[in-house]
Amino acid sequence: MHLAVAVFDFPTLARNGFLYDDSFYDFQIARHIAHGDGPSFDGVHLTNGFQPLYVLALVPMYWAAGSNDTLPIHAALVLSALLSVATAYLLYRILVRRVSEVVAIAAAAAWSFAPIVMRQTANGLETALAAFMFAATVCFYLEKVRPEAHVGRGRAVAMGALAGLCIMARADLVFLVLALCLDHLLVRRQRRAGPGWRSEVAVAGAVCLLVCLPWMVYGAMAVGSPFPESGRATRFLALAYAPFFELGPRSMTTDGPTPSFIATHVERSFDTLKVTPVFHPFFRASSKLGEHLHIARAAEWMTDVVGLALLVVLGVWWRKRRRSPR
Repeated sequence: MHLAVAVFDFPTLARNGFLYDDSFYDFQIARHIAHGDGPSFDGVHLTNGFQPLYVLALVPMYWAAGSNDTLPIHAALVLSALLSVATAYLLYRILVRRVSEVVAIAAAAAWSFAPIVMRQTANGLETALAAFMFAATVCFYLEKVRPEAHVGRGRAVAMGALAGLCIMARADLVFLVLALCLDHLLVRRQRRAGPGWRSEVAVAGAVCLLVCLPWMVYGAMAVGSPFPESGRATRFLALAYAPFFELGPRSMTTDGPTPSFIATHVERSFDTLKVTPVFHPFFRASSKLGEHLHIARAAEWMTDVVGLALLVVLGVWWRKRRRSPR
């Protein structure tokens, strides 16, 4: 089914919203690299505002396709389809050893046949590759690193390489790497491991840095920053669009974010907690009740405070009730 999407004719792909405008940034940059113009969107100015692992995977497709404009796009979607199926297998493998085979099969099936997954992994972007690297890194960590009393140098090197490739697949997966580092630290402290685990982390960290270093050096040389310039562009767009959505004054594009702009985004960050399935009915019902009583804003603030307090209380209660390592 994933491959069926990959071989749709190009007008169907474009007309039905599988491919995004961002997809063509990646396609164009890969085309320019393949044709010898370097990592550039316009063929003149170098950029590092893209996810490098995916674009580098596209380059051989554009080199082999020559002047054919659409063949590399279909090839990219075929690659995404294969990665999506591989991710389903990794998801099964992670769960079958920790829950049950029934749950693992159900989760893999949900991933494989969910329309949202099928559409988002066939968007011409790095989504499928990043999801695969996420799953592969977590799977390796849970199987080969976390349960071991002593992680050998070979596994530490492999862990570092996977972590580096994760970051190269999508820059914000650095937070996954940091989460795994924290988990490793807590596990080692809980087991009262000797000082040897520090060398394991050092080896993995050095390999991770080594994988990312060429990309960071290129960024510093090409655009003056080892970090993707698209990050700065995203921040600028947020400031530029804020007045349009009545989130701040027009001067923010030059003066920077105002306290009200920051407060609005903090409030929206808390709002994301309210759509957690277990708690969403509470917040939704209280919001509807507030609208019915014509005190919508006051009801929202009250339920936010009460709801967040309940989340904290529930977490503490659950922790005290379920005293077990699992």
